[in-house]
Amino acid sequence: MLDFWDTMVRIYGSQFISQYGMPETQEGITEPTYLAWSASLSEFTPQQIIGGVNRLIKNPSRFAPNLGTVRLSITESLYPDVRDAYKEACNKSVQPLHKKWSHVVVYTAGNETGFYELRSSKESEILKIFEKKYFSVCARHRDGEKMIIPAPEEKRIPAFVSSKLNRKRAGEKAISEMKAMLKMMDAKNGE
Repeated sequence: MLDFWDTMVRIYGSQFISQYGMPETQEGITEPTYLAWSASLSEFTPQQIIGGVNRLIKNPSRFAPNLGTVRLSITESLYPDVRDAYKEACNKSVQPLHKKWSHVVVYTAGNETGFYELRSSKESEILKIFEKKYFSVCARHRDGEKMIIPAPEEKRIPAFVSSKLNRKRAGEKAISEMKAMLKMMDAKNGE
């Protein structure tokens, strides 16, 4: 957490310090604001926090972010960017269950938008629909909704084709056996 605080001070300078202070007083007592931020961000891993800070850097502001903005940035960094998610959903819209998805929310948003619509509609029409679905799916996922990408159904050979194949194989086996018997009979007759 100290690394995060130092990073925020480096990015936002005295503005961050004047708003939120330093982690400790000169007497070595931990500041309540620092403790509140630490407690609030404790559910995130250091890598997730770094992802959130990087997201803040990509979308710069003149003002130091508050705790809510930092939490939102971290949470949003857990998911692919909406534009990247849209491209992935479009690219994997044919046989989507047979594809490897970057995140379950991308698949779910694509599924809720409609894979056929993603591949057949104009981007100017479908992108807004996808974005709305995507943000909704991300919010539901953050709230704990369980989402899965179903396993693809096995391709089964229809029974009538299977029986034809079995008959063909049985016929081929019978022919092979008959040829072997004929060779044996020719060999005996040739003696």
